[in-house]
Amino acid sequence: MMAVWDRIGLITLFLACCTHSLRYTTYNVVPITNYGNSSVLPLFDFNNLTLSVDEENTVLVSRHFTAGDVAVSLVSTCSNTSSPTPANSPINSRIWVYNIFTGLELNSSATCQCQVTDMADTLTLQLSYPVLTSQGALEWPETHSFKPVGSFVQYSIHLGNNAPDLTFYLTPAPNAPTDSVANHATTPTHSHNAHFPPDNGAITDETHTHRPSRPVQRTSATWTRTFDSLINYNVADNWTLTSEDFQANALAISLQGLLNREGSKMYLTYPEDWSYTYTGHVRAYIETKHNLTFQNCSTLACLLEATPHNGRYVLYDPNNRASLVVALTAAGLHGAVVATASQEQLLQQHGYTLAEDLSTRYTNQTNLAVFTDARSRYFSACNSTILVWLGGACSPDIRPGIADYGVMQGAFFVDLSTDPNHTNPDGDPTQEYALSQSLVEELAERSAKAKDFFYLQGWHSYCKDEEHTFTTLASQHGGVVHGLNTNPNLSFMNKLPVTDGFKFKNHFSPTVTLNRSKVYVTLVQTDGLGLGAWTGPARGTFPYAWEVTLPDLWIQPSLLEMFYAEATPNDFFVAALGGPGYMYINAVPETLRARLLQRAQQAMKELDLEHMVTFDASRAQGEHTVTGNTNLDPDACQAYFTHMPNTSFWLNGYGATFTATQAPGTNQTVLSFDYYLDPGRTVAQAVGDLTALATVNAKRPYFLPVHVREFASADKVAEIAKALPEYFAIVPVDVFQRLVVQAPTFRQRFG
Repeated sequence: MMAVWDRIGLITLFLACCTHSLRYTTYNVVPITNYGNSSVLPLFDFNNLTLSVDEENTVLVSRHFTAGDVAVSLVSTCSNTSSPTPANSPINSRIWVYNIFTGLELNSSATCQCQVTDMADTLTLQLSYPVLTSQGALEWPETHSFKPVGSFVQYSIHLGNNAPDLTFYLTPAPNAPTDSVANHATTPTHSHNAHFPPDNGAITDETHTHRPSRPVQRTSATWTRTFDSLINYNVADNWTLTSEDFQANALAISLQGLLNREGSKMYLTYPEDWSYTYTGHVRAYIETKHNLTFQNCSTLACLLEATPHNGRYVLYDPNNRASLVVALTAAGLHGAVVATASQEQLLQQHGYTLAEDLSTRYTNQTNLAVFTDARSRYFSACNSTILVWLGGACSPDIRPGIADYGVMQGAFFVDLSTDPNHTNPDGDPTQEYALSQSLVEELAERSAKAKDFFYLQGWHSYCKDEEHTFTTLASQHGGVVHGLNTNPNLSFMNKLPVTDGFKFKNHFSPTVTLNRSKVYVTLVQTDGLGLGAWTGPARGTFPYAWEVTLPDLWIQPSLLEMFYAEATPNDFFVAALGGPGYMYINAVPETLRARLLQRAQQAMKELDLEHMVTFDASRAQGEHTVTGNTNLDPDACQAYFTHMPNTSFWLNGYGATFTATQAPGTNQTVLSFDYYLDPGRTVAQAVGDLTALATVNAKRPYFLPVHVREFASADKVAEIAKALPEYFAIVPVDVFQRLVVQAPTFRQRFG
């Protein structure tokens, strides 16, 4: 056997292991990327592999993968070629790391079998383990081979089941340790996560002294002349706090909120690469539909000349992000705009006077100190149902697209961590979460007195916390999220009425005969209409569902009118996301669920919607929710069935998720997305992923709901649809739901 190993060169490559005394040693190897036909896994990185062979030729292989802060280790002991049975190893993770975007999951209560089948020309291992699918479970065979290629070892994984084979190239790790096998066969740790970048510049927290002040009372703007014309201001594509262009943007956004208190007076056209890509499209639509004419301005001087004079302003420090956030609160209460000292002269030339100077108040203070002070001065006078979270991009940038609506409504603005475990860069815990929780609790109490629920508008900070911590905080107190911080022109659209006689009408499809040999696919665009590909040329060429953010019915129904009016017969609308706004039903206290779900049902009736997308990441931890537990509890599903009786279908998840159930005696169904189309997947890769899912879910018909990431173009989706085999059928969501009811081939499951 020693001669065989020498012949294939493996011992040389694995740190020249060629003596009997070293056969117990474990060797680390690392993948070489961008070499030959080296494979790339969706989301996960293949970090390293440890391999050891004992004197009985039993092989232990341990592979280590990471996705952000999630780590997965797959450890297998493989019996030798002469053993009558494979060796069994526990499965320590539910994550199928080869393709996290597919609805495949390891059975972590089972074991993986492995046996060495060849040690001649290659080292070959045969693995088998159970995989859970939408329709049940199957045993998944896998062949792993190690073969010398030049100065590397080619590591190949033959997956079968129409899944693409994987190839990696390995080389000994620098200073590779030679510990015993036992030290490497450890139980892995992995966490669940969300979609955005880690902390790269959050404001630190430290000991501070609070300066109490008399609370500010809300006042109105003090314009001295009437304002009858409509203004369109072209926003500069610069979002750095210290830049003059950004400071003009910030002033314009606050001015927009004030002017639009009296009606739709001022519109902002954002750059084409803005998160909401449609601002130019919407302006053109409302100019025609509502017979409006705008005066265009691209400079602050033009804007101030065209709008009422003798207003007020609040000064902020352009080097201090939190100073601007508080200034927006003060501006809403004072009926003022936000400005820097460099803009004072121009404002004064147009009759503006100083309302409040915050330019030095928060120098060298932490976020905790700043917003504690702001709370004592402003919070009691602010809107009782809205809290604006001005997070998003990290300092020195800020993108306050939603600030116009917050100023118009006199809302309290904040930028605090919603992570209970938030620490500053030194690793010390902060009290930001406690303040966040206290603010939300008080808002919940105030809105409850008004017999209403509350909104957290805007978005969390990408530098401090996660989408799921932000949304969980709202949900735990019976509120909903209405994002994002970049959401533009809400104050304008809020005051623009729906045209007389308009009714929201969805494009329901006629009955389709069930074909029991088909794989039925339905496509749903993620994250609402605004972030998607609505204006792309492929829209309308194939059946596609668009998520309607329910709060827009109350906040900006005229925008929804545009989408409904422009929809083709292939455009179908579904409600989002989880309730009367973005919420996690698992986290909502049972006593508050009925009110929220009944409000969602009411909105859906008015919008002619019968289907909803829901998502729950309240149990997630870390960076990526796609790797976490996003299943719905049985009582959460029952709450949907009970309190939303006119809703027939819920599609659950963001990435692939594993909840599926039907209400006894009714056609109400919850079925999770079985595939997530990431923008990075090529047409060929996506087609391969979908055909692999069709292979392992062999019972027909197979129902395959697909969630399309909002940044994936509809053009690419159209190409994927054309390239699918003929046994696939793409159908609208309503057709899909009716077919599911006729032949529910999925397995009931709650995670």
